[in-house]
Amino acid sequence: AGAGRHSGGADIHLGGGGEGFFNRYVGVGVEVGFLAEPGRSMNSTGILSPNFVARFLAKDNKNKVEPFVTGGYTLFLHEVTEYRLNSGGGYSPFNVHRFENGVNLGAGVNWWVNERLGLRFEFRDYILIGGTVTTHFAGAHIGLTFR
Repeated sequence: AGAGRHSGGADIHLGGGGEGFFNRYVGVGVEVGFLAEPGRSMNSTGILSPNFVARFLAKDNKNKVEPFVTGGYTLFLHEVTEYRLNSGGGYSPFNVHRFENGVNLGAGVNWWVNERLGLRFEFRDYILIGGTVTTHFAGAHIGLTFR
């Protein structure tokens, strides 16, 4: 879970994911999440992010802190409200779903409480690349991580 800010206001971000490593330092991951601006549930955004991840100090018996960087592609699914002209000459709201492309970049640390449970602290920026406008959904994330 996390919170962030973009050009339109504050967001709440809920999500989850997983990672798999090729060796102690390099791997891939995927995240599925949901971004919403409080009080504006009609304008929500789903995200799907396959990523590469690299950790600098892999956890071992002496080291409980595991810094990492991550980045990759992000698919945005927006649910937005559009107003369209109706047969009565007025405008009616319609929910419209729209897919858009972007990227994400992040860095953080896993702090291992014990062998199987850790806390994850991360800063990540989801960057929506759309035509002439680029929108950033940047924020701090806090979560649990398991082995």
